[in-house]
Amino acid sequence: MAARTAVVVLGMHRSGTSAVAGCFSLIGHALPRDLMPARQDNPKGFWEPVGVVRLNDRILAEHGSAWDRPALFGVTGQPLHDSHAAVLEAIAARYLDEATRTLETSYAGAETIVLKDPRICLLLPLWRWALERLGYAPRYVLAYRDPLACAASLRERNRLAPHRAHQLWLRYNLDALSLTRQEDVAALDYDRLLAEPQAILAELRGRLGESQPLQAGATEEIQRFLDAGARHFAADAAALARAPRVPQMVKDLHALLGDWNTTPDERRREQARELARAFEEFCLLSGMVLNVPPEKLQPPARPRAVILHYHLFKNAGTSVDAVLKQNLPGRWATREFERPGRQEEVAGWVKSQPACVAFSSHTASLPPPRIPGVEVIPVLFVRHPIDRIGSVYAFERKQEAQTRGARLARAHDLAGYIRARLATKGDRQCRNFHAAGLAAAIPGPAAAEEARALEALRRLPFVGLVEDFEASMRRLESVLAPHFPGFRGWSARKNVTRDRAGDMEQRVAKIRSEIGEPLYEELVAANAIDLKIHAAVKQAILQEPAAAHDKHEIQNA
Repeated sequence: MAARTAVVVLGMHRSGTSAVAGCFSLIGHALPRDLMPARQDNPKGFWEPVGVVRLNDRILAEHGSAWDRPALFGVTGQPLHDSHAAVLEAIAARYLDEATRTLETSYAGAETIVLKDPRICLLLPLWRWALERLGYAPRYVLAYRDPLACAASLRERNRLAPHRAHQLWLRYNLDALSLTRQEDVAALDYDRLLAEPQAILAELRGRLGESQPLQAGATEEIQRFLDAGARHFAADAAALARAPRVPQMVKDLHALLGDWNTTPDERRREQARELARAFEEFCLLSGMVLNVPPEKLQPPARPRAVILHYHLFKNAGTSVDAVLKQNLPGRWATREFERPGRQEEVAGWVKSQPACVAFSSHTASLPPPRIPGVEVIPVLFVRHPIDRIGSVYAFERKQEAQTRGARLARAHDLAGYIRARLATKGDRQCRNFHAAGLAAAIPGPAAAEEARALEALRRLPFVGLVEDFEASMRRLESVLAPHFPGFRGWSARKNVTRDRAGDMEQRVAKIRSEIGEPLYEELVAANAIDLKIHAAVKQAILQEPAAAHDKHEIQNA
């Protein structure tokens, strides 16, 4: 799951991306091990991974492009917008394995990293998929600069004519807005950063959800690092407004970026779409379209990919299955095992169903099976453990089954049910239920269950949160996109216990009141590891900025 954080610095060349990446390194974000060395044109350093830059340059060259060619990708017979997006998705699928290895080499599994190369703007789906495959939650910062100052800097360094610099400025910034979910992008004015570094960085960190205090001396280091005297081309808002040879499109985008962080989401998205459409029309008129042969859109040969849904009891599993069946009709299978499914049994089941790509089981156990020629993508959800226990009790009490749990629920009130479960040796329904399942993925002694469970949580490509089902589904879309491009998550309410009204905090408070304080404290102690697991997943889900979207809770699904 994405429990790690990657601050991805986007922006046009000579727009302050190096300064922003350097600031985040001083805050404590890991830099790449293959850091590009400083040069005369950037004496404080580029803060870029050499491997990422080389791969980006090679991909662009293989498609007839380069960092300083602003043309869009086109496919014969397709609208430019659709074909450009299709080429980028095909590139992402073709180079994903290599990009993933490149990031692994550059960052060696560091928990919190900063990734910067302006070329990422042009190939963003590839690097988003690679980061998410490695368990990173990307957070995007778009550093922008007055286009006149940017053009002047590019003219001195690269001998680029102003009109070419403005074309590039449009392409990089528009791609950064259109290829991310736009509400996830925090815009940062380079000139404001130089003028007010402490205030601007504090505001930026708040938008990214970073609450940890700065290390001692970091503020002074950042102040020294951002030496405004090293800036050779200062911004002049009045000069941009009256510049007769700067297209209105450039001025409009600069104004949009200036208001980006305070503009309502739908309004800024529509403005960005209008500017992107205008730029596409300009590219068509000026011949700035790179024709890509249709064969380059063909996905590379990949192992068979299958989704293995660990349908944990009362953890939104029925809702997840509904999403899988809706997306993959006729290719979903379910099975239960007499005892917790061992890897060889689960592997045999998957191999026996070659037409299926989604498998769901209450009784399959971690770790995912290793099957030659098959890539298994494990999917599971966790839930607040106290809320889950209340859900389990309500469900079992209504059952007519003769299982031990159903008999206990019918015979006791909630407090009696919990006491009976806690008193039974080996019964995990009310005692660190999630920890037991996750720890099975990592061999080791029972005494190390907490460490094993948390390590499994870090290694898994996806773990969702019942309390934020929609955000979890968006993340699942990203995880599955390289294998199932059309997969779409949606809100599902299946197998919902009707008396489980209210939000999670209200339900937990009701349980606390119902069972009494002494038993509640005992229950919390018995689920200490699960509470840590829940907090870790919640933090990872919330690392994906969610202020602009509505929450939809799957109650007791």
